[in-house]
Amino acid sequence: MTIYVTDANIFIDLIYAGLLDIFPLTDMKLVTTLLIIDELDSDQQEKLQALVAREILTIMDVDLPEIVILNLPNGLSLPDKSVLCLAIRENSTLLSGDGLVRRTAEQLGLNVYGLLWLFDELVNAELMPPKTAIEKLKFLIEEKGSRQPSSECEKRFEKWKKQ
Repeated sequence: MTIYVTDANIFIDLIYAGLLDIFPLTDMKLVTTLLIIDELDSDQQEKLQALVAREILTIMDVDLPEIVILNLPNGLSLPDKSVLCLAIRENSTLLSGDGLVRRTAEQLGLNVYGLLWLFDELVNAELMPPKTAIEKLKFLIEEKGSRQPSSECEKRFEKWKKQ
């Protein structure tokens, strides 16, 4: 089972797209911090509790001194810093859609992926049909304002239409 430290925007997009139910079918174990959970509204937190109950999601604590010692960029929020710290501590891949978090993770030598990679993984594992991936990604972009690189989305739409 592969561990992925996950930030709030990934959880929000997955909840909006109705994709949380897929995770028990994957070999992914999601980990996040209490600071990230606190960024979510009560409905979103409740939906994630189902993953906690099934041991797909673990919520871990990160101490402030542990974060401060990393000397991360000031533009990052404390929750953002907490997932970077956790990814380092757990030697895990980070899932994030936040540009500064992703750039910082790369500078720290962490593996970091975003929502598009996650969609690719779900389609490739045949856990989500390509047509569904197109519909859900378009919904997230057009209806929920998820910011994804348009050229990368177009590449996927073309590829998935052919599958």
